[in-house]
Parts: sequence; C-alpha cells; structure tokens
Amino acid sequence: VASVQGRGWTVVTAQEQADYDGLRGDSSAIARACTSYCSYAQSLVTDAQVAAMLHDPKTSRGLIAEALAVGGNTLLDLADTRYRTDVAGNDWQAAARDANAYLSAVATEATMNPGYRGMWKTKIGEPRLAEAEAHSGNIAGALALIASTPLDCDDCVRTRGRIAALNRDWAGAARWFQMVSARSPDIPFADADWG
Repeated sequence: VASVQGRGWTVVTAQEQADYDGLRGDSSAIARACTSYCSYAQSLVTDAQVAAMLHDPKTSRGLIAEALAVGGNTLLDLADTRYRTDVAGNDWQAAARDANAYLSAVATEATMNPGYRGMWKTKIGEPRLAEAEAHSGNIAGALALIASTPLDCDDCVRTRGRIAALNRDWAGAARWFQMVSARSPDIPFADADWG
C-alpha cells in the first residue's frame, strides 16, 4: 500500500500499539495511531470504531456512511465497524448479521492474509456471533458456538462469561471472568464484565 511504503517498522509498531490501546479501552489512542498509517478511508472507519467504543452509534453510523461514500475499505473492516456500532446501539439482531458478514469476509476476502483466517474466525467472529445470538434470545445456539472457541483467548472466555450471565448462570459467569482476570490483570475488561 502506497501510504505505508518504506515505513514498515513504524507502521507495524503503530498498529500493535493501537491494538494494545484497544485492549485497554483507550479509544483516543487508537485514533491518534491511525494518523501515522491510515488512508483517509481507513481513518473514517477507525473514527467510527472509536465513536462506537464511546457509545455513540449515531456518530459512528454517520462516519460509516462517509467511509462508504469515499470507498477503499475492506468488507472485513466495514463488518467489524458495523458490529461495534450495532452493539453500541444495543441492536443485537443487526450485530448478529454483522458478525455473520465478518465471518463471510474472513472466509472470502482476497486481501486477507490466509494465515489469519482461522484465528480471526474463532477468536473474533465466532465469539461476536455467539454473544449477539445470546442477546437475541438464542442462548442454546450461543452456548454451542462459544463452546468451540479456544480457552486461551481472553475475548472468547469473556464472551463465555457474558453468555453465562445472560443465562443467569452466575457461578459460571464468575468462573469465566475470574479466569481472564487472573491471567490478564493489566486488561480491565474482565473485571468490568464481572462487575
């Protein structure tokens, strides 16, 4: 990509820092990091993700519309951003459609590195779909889907906990949240999920 040519190390470290900032919930740092390696279209999608993280689905939807008008974003990035936006708007049926679109993009998108397909499917797409299904009332389907995800994936285990909580399995929820909290003490989300 022309926007990052000759700046490989700088771009990779900025992307990794943005990923770490996302794990810590630092949405403003994600937006700042994007300025060092993103195209205009990518920055719109990133800003939409940040708006969703800040629970502002209206702004996020507006930025998605602008990103669509500009063009140049992948189906994967758009599905990811739409999912985050619909979760922020508490529209879990739309979030389930977005998670399915994400899984489809992971499986078919030509720009996707084939080495990441399996990981992104099981560690991002499937947990998202499972949680959206649970919030939409399909607890049995959500439990079946999340059971196939790896236990070394914090997001997967946190999702197991949130699904258990939706199913009023308080002991199960506490067990899953405690597992993540113990092994990832610097990442606050399991503690926040736990309450």
